[in-house]
This record gives sequence, structure tokens and C-alpha cells, in this order.
Amino acid sequence: MKWLLGMALLVSLSLAQAEPFSGHASIQTTANCFRGPFESSVTLAQRLEQMPAEQQERVNRVFVQPQFEQRVNTVYCRDFMYLVDDVEVRGVVVAPVHPDKTEHQLPVLIYNRGGNADFGALRFPFVYHQLITWAEQGYIVIASNYRAQDEFGGADVADVEALLPIIQQMPMADQNNIAMWGVSRGGMQSLMAVRNMPEVKALVFSVGVIDLEKELEFRSEMENVYKARIPDYANRKQEALAERSVVHWLDQIPAELPILILHGEQDDRVHVSNATRFAKLLEQRGQPHQLHIYPDAGHNVSQESFDDMKNWLQQHLQ
Repeated sequence: MKWLLGMALLVSLSLAQAEPFSGHASIQTTANCFRGPFESSVTLAQRLEQMPAEQQERVNRVFVQPQFEQRVNTVYCRDFMYLVDDVEVRGVVVAPVHPDKTEHQLPVLIYNRGGNADFGALRFPFVYHQLITWAEQGYIVIASNYRAQDEFGGADVADVEALLPIIQQMPMADQNNIAMWGVSRGGMQSLMAVRNMPEVKALVFSVGVIDLEKELEFRSEMENVYKARIPDYANRKQEALAERSVVHWLDQIPAELPILILHGEQDDRVHVSNATRFAKLLEQRGQPHQLHIYPDAGHNVSQESFDDMKNWLQQHLQ
């Protein structure tokens, strides 16, 4: 994947001031995602000419024509930098059309990524393949890349919460139809954030962990991530993990919030029991939810779950 990461780096090296999509004062800079080698079919073709044939084939599988040219000309995609407690954070927003061409307000989907630090960062190939796909379903999709000093569910949760005031000053956003979608670590991030975001009307919890300490029994190497990211982990391990585990504070989640749980039965990164256990806890609480386990899927269920997630969002957003 180095070829895609390199191309994405060319895109992410600089952000220039462009037209704002939101009037919120926290936004510092914005830039069109379709820039550098991704500016047009011509610039992409020029970049492809510099690649070996095998890499050309891989890029062409992601940026398929004529879809790429159509998206360049129609989809609104902006990288932006915003301030959270004086910390600069990168985000991305995509919509099916330019705000000036929107005849009616659109529902909003807040996406919370997985990974930590640079691993799982919101690079353009992912934005193109995943987030723009959802924008084409009629959603504004907005996401935080989280602050550089990643605390894996610490101060970085504020980076997610800080998206709400930005959304509230987006003229094209339907304030009554805001959903959240968290994948892997982003599932934890989502559950922590919605405690303070009653405006969120539906939540998609995909391949996430509900009990970080218990999950160490399945994937012990995650403790290296916790040691590196969570402040003062050595002295307050149990407390820190509990703060990030919904099993310890489920009563703080809005009881009326509908939650869609998605997981792959073959997942080797997050045990599928997180999904089944979470569903049981929600059932005991009387909370609206739905569980989908995909027998042949692993940690990535985006393709298998697309229709289920689409139907869920349509059901719970007006």
C-alpha cells in the first residue's frame, strides 16, 4: 500500500484557505481533497505514467473511470484544520454536491476512524473509497483524524465532540438528522462522545470493543498501544481502561439512542463476543438495537454491512 500512502502524502502536505463549509470560528483552513495527483483524470494519468505497471493496475482498481472523473466534478470534499482547546486537529467533510448547489438540507453522518496515531489515519484513498461512497447516498459525512497527541479515548474524544458546533453552523446540514458511525477504536470513541451529544439520533457500532481490559485476554499486544497512548497508564491501568469501556458506564448512554452493532465472526483483531455481549446488555436495558454478525467477514465489514447500515440509517433518520 506504500504507493497509495505516497500519493496521499502529496495531497496532505499543505492546506490552503478555501471557501468555508461552516461558519464556525474553530475552522482554520480548508482545501479541496481533489488536489495534487487527484485533481483530475489528467493529473492522475500523469502520475500513473511514473508508476510500474503493477502499481498502475492497483491504483486503477481504486480510482475507477469514469467514476473518478464524475466524483471530481460533482462531489464536495474538503480537508480542514480546526482548533479544539487550542490544539490543531485535522478533519475531512464530504457531501454529494457543493453547498451552493444544495436545494435542501442533508442528513449528517459523523465518522470515527479506527487505529491510533498515524495508523488508520484519514488518507485520501480511504476517504475516496469509503466516505465519498456514503456521501453519494445523500449524506454529509464529517470526520476527525484526532489530535497528534493521541490518548486513545482521552482528550481526543473532545475532537469528536467539537465537530458538533461545526455541523451546527453548516447551512446544508439537517440538524435534526445527525448519526454517528464508529469503526474499531472509533466505536469506543463514539460511545464516549455520545454521552455528551444528545443531538445524535442513531449510532452504528462496527467491530468495536466494549471492555478493553477483558479484550486483552484475546489480543494482549494491544497493551503496547495503551502504554504508548494512554497517559499515566502504568499507574492507573484499570481505571484508564474502565474509562474507555462502555460496560462500566452504559447508563450514561442515552437510553433512547438506537444502536446498530456490526461484526465479522472471523475478526482476529476484536473478538466477536464484544458484539454479542453488547447486544445482550442493550437488550437488558431495553435499548433499541440491532445486531448483525457476518460469518465470513473479518475486521473489515464495510462491504458486507453496507445494505444493513443503509437501511438502519434510513429507518432512524427522518
